Amino acid sequence: MKTLKPLNVTYLISNWLSISMIFLIGEAVIQFGVYAGIVIVGVFILAFCVALPFLKPIFSNPTPVRKPKWLKELLLAVWLLEIFILHFLISGLLLQAFFDMHYTVSVFFTMGISFCIIIFLSKMRMLVFVLKNIKFILLSSLAIFLPTYIYLQKGLESVYHDLLYYHPSVLHNNQKGIWVLIAVAFLIFFTKFLLQGEMLSKFAGKTFHKGMRKLFVAVIIYSTFILAFSTMMVVAITQNLEVNHVNELLLFMIRKLSTPNVSHLIGIALYISTLLTLVLSFFLFEDESDNKRLSRTPTILILIASVCAIVFFHRQLTLLNIYSFSGLLICGLFLLFPFFRMSTNIKKMK
Repeated sequence: MKTLKPLNVTYLISNWLSISMIFLIGEAVIQFGVYAGIVIVGVFILAFCVALPFLKPIFSNPTPVRKPKWLKELLLAVWLLEIFILHFLISGLLLQAFFDMHYTVSVFFTMGISFCIIIFLSKMRMLVFVLKNIKFILLSSLAIFLPTYIYLQKGLESVYHDLLYYHPSVLHNNQKGIWVLIAVAFLIFFTKFLLQGEMLSKFAGKTFHKGMRKLFVAVIIYSTFILAFSTMMVVAITQNLEVNHVNELLLFMIRKLSTPNVSHLIGIALYISTLLTLVLSFFLFEDESDNKRLSRTPTILILIASVCAIVFFHRQLTLLNIYSFSGLLICGLFLLFPFFRMSTNIKKMK
């Protein structure tokens, strides 16, 4: 039997990367201070290390113990709905901030574009791998360009001066609620690592220790993206901008510090990355799902997510609120697996 070659780790990082991480990390910085990015990186690496003993049986056993099919499909559906809601909400913010489109129109416009791309890619599935590379390159470029560009516009010394004298609370090391952030982030990251066990095994290969080194490199690379994007919100806080929604702060700062042409170019890059995340997540669900009868589920979830994004925006729900709630919901559902496994073992003993 031919041994399958492990997939390129670039595709794994591309799956993890998304525009939503920019806004989520930024919002965490607003609430918990400048050290939030470092804290989240530490929790992310810790969650990966703690998950390793649980991932080892999945990597070494070609036929691991599987979760009940209905539970796996439910977990995938909730996770996919989370991704769709976050990125539809972001798409509306982007088009509204950079191109002055009405928010509701922006969301439905994004939904229409997404469906068109999905229909096209359904006939040319090989292009999905190309789009993953494009997404990785785009987000890598943004991680390098945006922090550098923003700090060049404002100046590092000026940013520190404004924080020290006008926003000293942001520089405090002991932020209120930081332990809540650590606990919630750990639960979410840990659960999602375990959920991705079978997918991670495709990148790790058959040799556990070699595969772990490969995955750890991916974790470190992803962590550098988190740190890079977290620095931008520090500058945004010093601008004293008035916004209707907290997640608009970064976008309005970019618009303020840039010329119209540059801000439009950045807006287009961010929007394309958002579209790519929506489309690639659609196909990722199809690949991970075992039940072909659920092939219409992503389409239904897109429709639900677009409506939810509009409602949540007008209700002033932030991306971090949505991500935390859905992440804890996934964590709670995931805990049902050992419960069902235990009940099955008890029945067998009888």
